[in-house]
Amino acid sequence: MLEELRIENLAVIPGAEIVFAPGLNVISGETGAGKTILAQAMALLLGMRADSGLIRPDADSANVEAVFSFPPRCFADLADAVELPGEDDVLAVRRRLSRAGQSRAYVGGRAANLSLLGQLTGRLMAFSAQHEQQRLMMASKQLEILDGFCGTQLLDMRDEYQALFDRRLEIVKALDALGKDDDARRREAELLRYQLN
Repeated sequence: MLEELRIENLAVIPGAEIVFAPGLNVISGETGAGKTILAQAMALLLGMRADSGLIRPDADSANVEAVFSFPPRCFADLADAVELPGEDDVLAVRRRLSRAGQSRAYVGGRAANLSLLGQLTGRLMAFSAQHEQQRLMMASKQLEILDGFCGTQLLDMRDEYQALFDRRLEIVKALDALGKDDDARRREAELLRYQLN
């Protein structure tokens, strides 16, 4: 869950901090209130390409920082890619944009590439602007949400089932290959018998 968001020198905002409450958080306001800037800040945390035009005109750099709490097993498949804090901890991420056009990403205080940043934050934050809720219409996203709701015991069972299912597919493929080899041998034997006759 996104717990805190800090913005510094992004567009017209010299500095802002938002602390989010558990559950659904909605950001609304009149035109010109800064909602689009917040949306851009969140997009930067999701790995969006940066543009130096987003930096406040009187500043040399801009920063967007966020603090997330995360559920157990959220990053189990990424354990080799990045060193993360313990399951009861929080994760801090940051994007720094410079006037020279350079962008840097940090995960837990260490430099990271945008792909990894996007992978991590994409699991921790669901961000929807107008007409972007279509992601919830994707069957894979619905399944991910449902599986996550069921708890770690069911996730372990699902992983075990997936491993067995993958093994079954390998065995079926191997059997098919053996059957095709048998058919090819049979055709070759018939051809050789014909040639002998």
